[in-house]
Amino acid sequence: MSFYLLSNTHTPTNNTLPLDISGVPGTGKTATVRNVLMQLIQEECEFDWVEINGMKIASVHDIYGLMCLKLLDYPIQSQQSAQKRLEAYFRQAPRPLVMVIDEVDALVSGKATRVNSHLYRLLEWPCHYPIILLLIANTMDLPERLMTGRLSSRLGTRRVNFVPYTYPMLIQILKAARGSTALISDDAIEYLARRVGAVNGDARRALSLLKKACGLQGPVVGLKEMELMLRQNIQHNNTNNGDHPKEVKLVMTACLMAPDLKSNNQLTVELVMSRAVQLAKTLGVDLSWIDAYRILNNLHTTGLLSGELNSKSYDGDCKVSVTHGDSLQKQLRADAIFGKFLLA
Repeated sequence: MSFYLLSNTHTPTNNTLPLDISGVPGTGKTATVRNVLMQLIQEECEFDWVEINGMKIASVHDIYGLMCLKLLDYPIQSQQSAQKRLEAYFRQAPRPLVMVIDEVDALVSGKATRVNSHLYRLLEWPCHYPIILLLIANTMDLPERLMTGRLSSRLGTRRVNFVPYTYPMLIQILKAARGSTALISDDAIEYLARRVGAVNGDARRALSLLKKACGLQGPVVGLKEMELMLRQNIQHNNTNNGDHPKEVKLVMTACLMAPDLKSNNQLTVELVMSRAVQLAKTLGVDLSWIDAYRILNNLHTTGLLSGELNSKSYDGDCKVSVTHGDSLQKQLRADAIFGKFLLA
């Protein structure tokens, strides 16, 4: 990644293919990109840098107005006006522009034709202007699944994959974050690393739980205290579903609607995903297959689902179980929107 950015910022061209940076959440993709860019700035490489998070904008076409605000210091509401102003700026730009689009997979959940048109325009900019485009996605196969045809031709094959942190890696990260203090025992850290590593290797979540453990009462947090804290954390997630966004409630409802639940409390990922997407269409909710799978993984991480769900690769036949299904169904049944989809 450093060589790619260094070569393109020193010798900017108008034919630089984007760099696809993929990996499950919590593997350090965004932090690594920022760190590399900061190092290049310290080495006196001259370039402009703009970063946009796909989760913080409503749709792809909002990127144009946001870029005008960041690059030109004033907002332009009209998409066409913003696009023309940006392209005029790019033609006369004194330095190359590094454009980072984080959470790019969140931008492909709208209508395919319009979304592909906007994405194609973004991917085409580096072919005409000195722009270095970095796309950060939370799925390992975004190009194969979503960017077909003319989009894939513009995306190219330059790719950096961030694999999930393993159990030994998480131990090193957590011990480094703990520092020299002995507030948390090695056994507790190893247990926390093993629990997070078994699900998705999300270092962000591991560090968040470590911070929470540091706030526990007592001179030292040992294995028993860590087990209790993680168990209470799961129970808290199970009893506070009213705070969940609509999309999350939708996927949880899809889990409880599955006919396999009554017989053996088991259902497949494929069944949940198809029901969630179908339910979203019925309710007019914008939910893509990728979004549904990400929510399903998050529910697994928080303990609302159990099973051998693998966030590193998609397995539609994977069996998962709803934990505390009765209490979860009771809470969702009281919801004005989703309650009517659950059997009394």
